This record gives sequence, structure tokens and C-alpha cells, in this order.
Amino acid sequence: MDQTVATFAALLTTDAPLTPADVQRRASNLLPILVARSGMHWLALPEPPNGTGEKLVVGIASWSAHDLSLLDELNAFAESHPGIRIGVFDVDRVGGEFERFIPGIGPVFHSPIVGRWSGGVVVEKGTGHDGRQILNRLLAQLSAAA
Repeated sequence: MDQTVATFAALLTTDAPLTPADVQRRASNLLPILVARSGMHWLALPEPPNGTGEKLVVGIASWSAHDLSLLDELNAFAESHPGIRIGVFDVDRVGGEFERFIPGIGPVFHSPIVGRWSGGVVVEKGTGHDGRQILNRLLAQLSAAA
């Protein structure tokens, strides 16, 4: 394990002489470990709906610098708002079975894939730009309320 990886965005940087494919493979391998050390949690399998509270499920591409930077922002939020559960999965690991993680998400063309639950019910979902808008809006609302 590369102990120098301190942020999600840093998963795609290295001092070692690696090929781009090796850097992406390394990021994919280290992502679950880094999520486990964060204020978020790793979703290897979909979770059953829970009946209480707020939950976000975010599918990202481990090879996307933009998605990894988003995880850094979400982690900062998760650490300061422990009442909101944020689950993360790698879109490349689920074989296109996005509906299992976020019911009703429909066709997915871009990451991130975002689902928001409230009281055990999916209340918002989106992909790509729409997914980022959901996250931005929710994080702004919750930060203002805190």
C-alpha cells in the first residue's frame, strides 16, 4: 500500500515511473482502502434501504481526476456531518448494474452517479452534470443549516 496517498485526487499522481494504465490500476486498487479510512464507506454491494435519516450513494470512476476531487469534497463534508451516510462505489467494478445501487437511475453515460435517500426512499438521482448539481445543492443546504 502506498502510504503517501493522503487525498483521493492524489490517487492519480505518483513519483514512481508508472505507465498511465498502471496509475489507473493503482487508483482502482487503493480507492476502497482510502474510502475505508475516510468519513464515507465503501459499497462493494448495494445496501438495503434504511428507514431513517439521509443517505447519499455516489458512484465514481477511479480514473477520473474530477470524480476523485469530488470525493475529497464529500469526505470533508462527511467528517463534519456524521449524521449523513455517504456510500461510494466504483462504476467500473459493478458491471453496469447501476440500478442495483440506485433504483430508477436509468441509462448512465457519465459519472458521478448520485442517489439521495431520505427516510428509506430515493428522493433524488442523477448522473454526470445532474448528479454533481444534486450534490452541490445538498451540500450547500446542509452546510447552511449546520
